[in-house]
Amino acid sequence: MALLPGQQLVGGVSNLIFGTNTPNYDTALYTNTNVQGQMKAAGVTIIRASCNDSASPPNNYSDTQLDAMMNAILATGAVPLLILRTRDSTFNQHVVTKFKGTCFLYEHGNEPDINGYTAQSYFGYWQTSINACRAIDPGAKFIGPVLGVFSNVSSFLLPWLDQCVYNNVMPDAISYHVYPTTTKTRVAQAQALADASKIGSSGATLRAQVKQRLAGTAYAALNLAMCCTEYNCDAWYNNSPTDPNQPSQGYTSNAPANNSFNGQYMTNALEGLVANNIDMACHFEMEYYLANKNGPTSTAPQYVSLANEVTKYLSGSPAAIAASPLALNFSGIQGGTNPANQNVTISNTGGTSGAWTSAITYGSGTGWLSVSPGGTLAAGANQVVALSVSLTGLVPGTYSATVTFSMGSTAAVVTVQLVVTAATAPMASVSTSAINFTAIVGGSNPPTQTVTLTNTGTASGTWNARTNGLSWFSISQVSGTLAPGASVTITASINIATMTQIALYVENIAFTFAGQIPETDIGIYVTILAAPPPGGDSGGKPAGSGVSASTSAQHSQALQSGAPAAFIVNAGTPNNEIVKGA
Repeated sequence: MALLPGQQLVGGVSNLIFGTNTPNYDTALYTNTNVQGQMKAAGVTIIRASCNDSASPPNNYSDTQLDAMMNAILATGAVPLLILRTRDSTFNQHVVTKFKGTCFLYEHGNEPDINGYTAQSYFGYWQTSINACRAIDPGAKFIGPVLGVFSNVSSFLLPWLDQCVYNNVMPDAISYHVYPTTTKTRVAQAQALADASKIGSSGATLRAQVKQRLAGTAYAALNLAMCCTEYNCDAWYNNSPTDPNQPSQGYTSNAPANNSFNGQYMTNALEGLVANNIDMACHFEMEYYLANKNGPTSTAPQYVSLANEVTKYLSGSPAAIAASPLALNFSGIQGGTNPANQNVTISNTGGTSGAWTSAITYGSGTGWLSVSPGGTLAAGANQVVALSVSLTGLVPGTYSATVTFSMGSTAAVVTVQLVVTAATAPMASVSTSAINFTAIVGGSNPPTQTVTLTNTGTASGTWNARTNGLSWFSISQVSGTLAPGASVTITASINIATMTQIALYVENIAFTFAGQIPETDIGIYVTILAAPPPGGDSGGKPAGSGVSASTSAQHSQALQSGAPAAFIVNAGTPNNEIVKGA
């Protein structure tokens, strides 16, 4: 059986059985860094989280909420397992696209057998979502059917699996939930402690049933991982023991008197999971039992028991490396600027400190990729490693490479792709098509204004700015070189000393790259107004009112007809006729 993403076998024990849930009605993990630290200190290896809230009906999380959830899980050092929606394939595809390269484990829905679905209807939604999501991220693994009640294996899980076989939409692992003492009758504590082993033995029974069901099919050789993604003593552990509709066993609640039972129950459950070689297990749910959410560690009995079991089975284990994301994509233009660096986070998931190294293997081209050669990571520690790309000397095409991060006998391989497109030609683009200034005859120069020139082409080039050389106009820079996507800001200034007429003065800037046709023009318009008379009385006629609203259109027509590029619109000219200026 191939291991799941993030899974390791330490002395034959899967590291992913030491997991928990973070339910959508208890989001302390997302907002409380102390809770995150406690999860990390205990050694929690996988955290299962929903992608929707607890409203009725539930709402899909926004990208902001999804990011908060993912960042919190990653802060604990745990592997994320996200619960997709049963019926919302579009949202599921969005989630998988968003977390491609970060999350590699997904469950489809939650407990469909007790939420109104038949095996056939659930499969229909499974087929639509899983086919689409696998196309988005072939490296991700998709788990189902998230069985809510273990006794529904024959009536729900196996018929669903038959549909998966028939339609070739197989799960990557099987998931189920077990609450052994969920019953309206009282169960003695001693019996409940003994029943804790059922959490693991149920998975062993299910493994045999699945194997038998696949016999004689094209998938007979497939060994599917068994994942108990929810477990506890009883499903109503946090309800009143006197509730007749949802009675808990009482001794499972988060009360000091129950500490001894709850701690021992967690130990027995984990030992049963180990004994039955279960691949993944997530307790439901550690946050509820963290009575003190503000310290570096917790004294909650379940927390202490899990931490002790992690120490027992995983501490002292050899250093082991993991990396995320496992795929990077760069792009650039021939001869252009190098693309921005991208990061890979490497983690030591083992129980001892270890030295790591990196090695690049090129599939095409050589020397274009760089990465730190190595370092040392303490047990449970993370390090961000930057990968950089150089476009120097590369011709258009697609380049590939792999970076292998090694630690001890373990390795994590990151694939890198670089697409270089041809540098065809530079192209001038400006931030505005016109700049308008206003000043008073005999007054001060108007404030300077700027225009941004951007090379929107796919090659570097030398640009030039050409004006008509009129004495009252100047720009801060007339030439330069711009790489593809690069910009330069140019300042335009007006000197009104020689502008003595009440008029609209017009100039033009023509931007070009060498060999570029046509030019990119910006109109420069300066309106000179008469000084207001003493007291501000203009006789009911605004100063400069001889300049009509059609001036800009006349300028455009004049320029397109080949007229001179500098004009004056004189307030005393009939119909505001454009006349040549000086």
